[in-house]
Amino acid sequence: MEVDAANPRRHELEQRAKLVESHALRRLGVLTEQLDLTASQQARIFPVLVRGSQSYDPTMRILSGSHARSLPSEEGGPGNPPLDKPQEQALVQKELDPVQSDELIERSISDLLIWEEIIGGLAHQLDQAVPGEVAEEAPERGMTGLPGKEPPVEEVPAAENPAPTPESRGGRNLFDQLDSGP
Repeated sequence: MEVDAANPRRHELEQRAKLVESHALRRLGVLTEQLDLTASQQARIFPVLVRGSQSYDPTMRILSGSHARSLPSEEGGPGNPPLDKPQEQALVQKELDPVQSDELIERSISDLLIWEEIIGGLAHQLDQAVPGEVAEEAPERGMTGLPGKEPPVEEVPAAENPAPTPESRGGRNLFDQLDSGP
């Protein structure tokens, strides 16, 4: 990644460019491992991942290959707008062959199901929790990090005037959406 030397925010943008590049390279490495991307696919997908990064700035110039050459303006030169997640996903999908595309979709569905299960478990734990009580399941390792050396549990005295429960403002709970399905 490069930033124009005349840019007044050069120092800040150079730091951000390093973060954007390392994030895009990590993601590209994961995709390459999962989908067995060719070198050509990696070269085409890297600028897409860079532009999809939250810290990407259109004044950054994306470099590609071991010779650190600037990409043409339409691929990675300055002035390219950032991509939102749906745009990024569509452009990555466009670079994949049908088998790779199916594999990416299957992995995405699997990831969503795992997160749904995790969030559902957390929602269940929150539903079961009683304010002011200590959880009955003790962690395997305490805060000290040593087995069997749990920190002492302090008892919290009951408040004489407990705070009132806030009233609902008619909003919906995101966790309820998980149970209702599509």
